[in-house]
Amino acid sequence: MPFPTSGASAPLNQPPAQQPPAPPPVQQPPAPAPLPDLYVNQNGQSVMVQGSQLTGMPDTTQVHHNGQWTTLGSVRASLGLSSPQGSPGPLPQQQQGGWSQQPGPQGGASPFAGIEGASTPTARNPLLAGNGKYVLHVVSSTFNRGRDHNAQIIEADVLAAQAKGTDPITPEGARTTLYFKQNDSFLGNMKEIVIAASGFDEQGNPRPRDSQVTTAETDQFLNGDSPLVVGSLLYCESRSTTTRSGNPFTVYNFWPCKSAGTGEDGKPIPDFDSIPR
Repeated sequence: MPFPTSGASAPLNQPPAQQPPAPPPVQQPPAPAPLPDLYVNQNGQSVMVQGSQLTGMPDTTQVHHNGQWTTLGSVRASLGLSSPQGSPGPLPQQQQGGWSQQPGPQGGASPFAGIEGASTPTARNPLLAGNGKYVLHVVSSTFNRGRDHNAQIIEADVLAAQAKGTDPITPEGARTTLYFKQNDSFLGNMKEIVIAASGFDEQGNPRPRDSQVTTAETDQFLNGDSPLVVGSLLYCESRSTTTRSGNPFTVYNFWPCKSAGTGEDGKPIPDFDSIPR
């Protein structure tokens, strides 16, 4: 028995009704790429920070991206991301002939203008005694404009000290002042400090000693309200020698050093195996 039907039957073989064409999909602009997880320079150490945590960090934060140290603002600009509210914009791009002079913390041109072309000589006048090896924990950094001369003054605690001969050395536990007079070797000395304070990349490699250092980067590392060098661990070797005229002096070189934790006194414990020497 056929199934019962109600009402009129539709004619057999009737083609289906034509449906209006669907509207084309709305093309949405591609969303900016999120911040990737990056290594951040914190107190001279490379620390991996998730992209979501980087969102609120200022543009001046030093990060490792595409094989080099740069600012978070530059990474944001390359990804089409805006800066967080209240954060200064990315640093200006390098201009032909070097960075334009940036205002220094005490006004006027930056004392580090021209550092892009500096070499890294051995410093002669920080106040560490004798032939020794030191690990220093930087506690302050200030550029001092004096009546007779200017100088970068870095204070540091001596976390470890080892003599290389019989000369007396600055003892462990002492606080020392590194005094860099603004002379012909000043920019080279500052370049060496910035490179040493940059720490290590994600593979554990120190920043190359011949890498480019800019005026703006040096200002961030050494001056201002919160210089990035503060909290860094620096390995220093000092040695006594004489000038061509026979006058004695002590020369110094600096390298980065990792922290192996925090001691009972609240100070970092040097990781001696990390020293690239």
